[in-house]
Amino acid sequence: MSYYTNIADGTLIFIMLTVSLNLLFGSAGQVSVAQAAFAAVGAYTSGYLALSAGVAIVPSILIGTLAAALCGAVVSLPALRLSEEFLMLLTLAIQTIVISLATALPQFGGVDGLLGLPTWKFLGLNVTNPNEMLPLLLIVTLVVFFICRRFTKSPYGIVLRSIRDDESVSRSLGKQVFTYKIQMFALTAGIAGFAGGLLAFYDRIVSPSQYGFDQSVELFAMVVIGGLGSPYGAVFGAIVISLSGPILQKVVNLGPAQASLVQLMVYGVLLVVVTMFLPRGIFPEDARFGWRKRRSQPFLGPRNEIAGSEQPGDASQTVDFRVATLTENQSTVVARGVTCKFEGLTAVDRASVELLPGKITALVGPNGAGKTTLFNLLAGVIPVDGGSIYLNDVDITHKSSVEISRLGLVRSFQDVRILPSLTLLENVALGVPHQIGETFWGLWFRPGATHRSKVDASNRAMELLAFVGLSDIATTRARDLGFGQQKLLAIARLLATDAPVLLLDEPGSGIESSWLDRVLALIESIRDQGRTVCVVEHNLEVVRRLADTVYFMDLGKIVAQGSVEQLMEEHVVVQAYFGTN
Repeated sequence: MSYYTNIADGTLIFIMLTVSLNLLFGSAGQVSVAQAAFAAVGAYTSGYLALSAGVAIVPSILIGTLAAALCGAVVSLPALRLSEEFLMLLTLAIQTIVISLATALPQFGGVDGLLGLPTWKFLGLNVTNPNEMLPLLLIVTLVVFFICRRFTKSPYGIVLRSIRDDESVSRSLGKQVFTYKIQMFALTAGIAGFAGGLLAFYDRIVSPSQYGFDQSVELFAMVVIGGLGSPYGAVFGAIVISLSGPILQKVVNLGPAQASLVQLMVYGVLLVVVTMFLPRGIFPEDARFGWRKRRSQPFLGPRNEIAGSEQPGDASQTVDFRVATLTENQSTVVARGVTCKFEGLTAVDRASVELLPGKITALVGPNGAGKTTLFNLLAGVIPVDGGSIYLNDVDITHKSSVEISRLGLVRSFQDVRILPSLTLLENVALGVPHQIGETFWGLWFRPGATHRSKVDASNRAMELLAFVGLSDIATTRARDLGFGQQKLLAIARLLATDAPVLLLDEPGSGIESSWLDRVLALIESIRDQGRTVCVVEHNLEVVRRLADTVYFMDLGKIVAQGSVEQLMEEHVVVQAYFGTN
């Protein structure tokens, strides 16, 4: 009986490690192969304190947990600027460094590790065998699972998934991406350190072989096979992989050495099969079961139609945009002499534009004229080399895109950049500002306010989805939408921010004529509600319909300004745009 209980105990520890890695990798998209190293930090710290300093087991594990969390936070700092490939290499280096240090330092026992750790005492009783340890491990595993699930299913988790899908979108909506990354690295490393401490006192030994690269790969396999972003998938993957060795030994009757080799082959086959046929794992984050599956069936209608959906709203609709009152003659955005250079090449040359409230301003010009660059300068996506930009008398020249978004200027993207793994409702709710549940403190220490804020954000999102004609498919994953629907969704997400200034990058590009009229009608409705709108657009018919003021750019300069009709009378515009005299 103790043999099978021992397996259950080990599986519970692996579940803690896997659900934490799944939160970091599956939900936040931060690829790490150093989870076993963080567990080693917790194990060695707690084991050393108990053996050398006589610290009690529980305080030792808690200190080890904090040490691992600190290590994770430090590792996250260079990780903030790395792509997935280099992040994997960084965490692989961390894995190697931690185990190498543990092996080299005599205080940690060298290759033998720390031996003879004290036995557990729980409620005054010695815990000396697997049967006695099982209830304690079951309780703490349930707590860890609840913590990770709470993050995954909360507004905080929606932000994490947005970062995973597209960091630039998250920043454009005012989300502090670096804060979330640091918090996730620290939290998941701390959980790994906690599990490592438990394992150390369970085995009464800390050995480098327990926390090597093989263990990190094993944890990675558990997450990928179980299902990315799903805490239930992580539990499933941990159970399957943990039980494969005992099954090979007890059921197939293989020796320990043979079972280890076959086990590696099983991992490889499972990873190949899952990657080919179930790339998001066996139980991915959007898996639904029973009645929930029937209620949340994704929309699978024609790619360019909304079957039975509402028509987009118009200016007569009473939609509360919650925008501060702006006077008719107030300049919402003023850019003066803005310059941007790339390696000596001037992309924008002393450009000056003025965006007025309740008006649509268009930036037009031939390819390479600098329109999108100027657009990105206004939004804070790229740094300004000269000149100044003001938003309602606030100097935003050198502010980041996150700061500018929070001040009331948001932008869309030419390639739409909807967040494919989120539902339409989640995509739009993400844009709602000041949600309590998006902060670590609010999520855990203000549960009532978090719930009310989440309900308010969902109601707001449904209101805006109705405005753009998509409310009847609100639970559809954004990946299942046609391109025209994606344009409408992107507009709804921008409206959710309640920003008074909207920058729209080619809103009419790539849309069939039946969809184009809907999108343009929405933009006109937004203008009529009092927002300031700036569009970058190639289609002159779109510009003719929408724009109150047009700036024509060529070779990085503003060469003409006026209505479309006025610009078409300018010789320099006709020559640059149409190549004729």
